[in-house]
Amino acid sequence: MSPQIMARWTVLTGLLFMVLGAVDPLEGSLLIVMGHLLCFSGVRLGGRPTPRQARLMLVPPLILVLAACLAILRHGWSWIPLLLLGLVCVAALVLEWGIRHCAPAEPRCVGISAGMTVLGVAAMWILSSFGGFGQGALSWWWALLVLPYPLGWLRGLYSLGRWIGEGADSSAHAKN
Repeated sequence: MSPQIMARWTVLTGLLFMVLGAVDPLEGSLLIVMGHLLCFSGVRLGGRPTPRQARLMLVPPLILVLAACLAILRHGWSWIPLLLLGLVCVAALVLEWGIRHCAPAEPRCVGISAGMTVLGVAAMWILSSFGGFGQGALSWWWALLVLPYPLGWLRGLYSLGRWIGEGADSSAHAKN
């Protein structure tokens, strides 16, 4: 298998991990970090998947969350499955927005987003070891240290979508 194909599959696997980790943002944070780092390494190696391949990677998480929502809703109404479905849908929409609004995107953008995600996840795990936030624990102001986690995750999906869309856009111009 060529290094280009390996790099492409690294990006696609990382994308799948980033979206699957959104199902549970606390326990899935390690999956999101691993996926983000896989995407960054694949982008640095130059493996650019097509937009169709990137969109197909979103199908398994959407089916998984939809099945979980149906199972939970059948046993009683709860807002948690709707939140999970919303997070996965947000991931899909941000990636699609990046693909459609493709512009020159540098691998550095994906790297900065991965760094933000790693810092935010590290802060979240360290602060939860101190008891979390709220009454009898740390002040809610400490939660600002966790803010790079969701911002880096969203920015990473958008940057990845821009980078994938840019490749499809340049190949479409090359055919004309």
